[in-house]
Amino acid sequence: MHRRSTGAFAGMSFPCPVVTGTIFIRGDIMPILVWILYDIGDDKIRHRVSKACKQYGLERVQKSAFLGKLETSRFDELAVKCRSLIDEDNDSVYLFPFCQDDFKKIKVLGQGFDPKLVNEEILARYF
Repeated sequence: MHRRSTGAFAGMSFPCPVVTGTIFIRGDIMPILVWILYDIGDDKIRHRVSKACKQYGLERVQKSAFLGKLETSRFDELAVKCRSLIDEDNDSVYLFPFCQDDFKKIKVLGQGFDPKLVNEEILARYF
């Protein structure tokens, strides 16, 4: 089954449910796990997107990949911020939300994370 998304993914279709809105568990807001990946040619734009990801508390796990937890409203804010920074005719930014169960099924093949950027402490937070 495909679902139509709203917010940052308006008009896109996904093969599984996409997290939208705010998730409340026992009165608390539950953050979602997110991957942010990008392919940006211009150094200044790439630096601005990287800086935005860091400002939202995400951690760099590869040269053009960030990982972290965000509330869904912050996820949508970051998408809007990235859209305002990039040249949509030349650049790509992918924002992937994951539920905890799906996130734990991720397989990392080959070299995996850049060991200069990711240590055991960071890996333990997510895997």
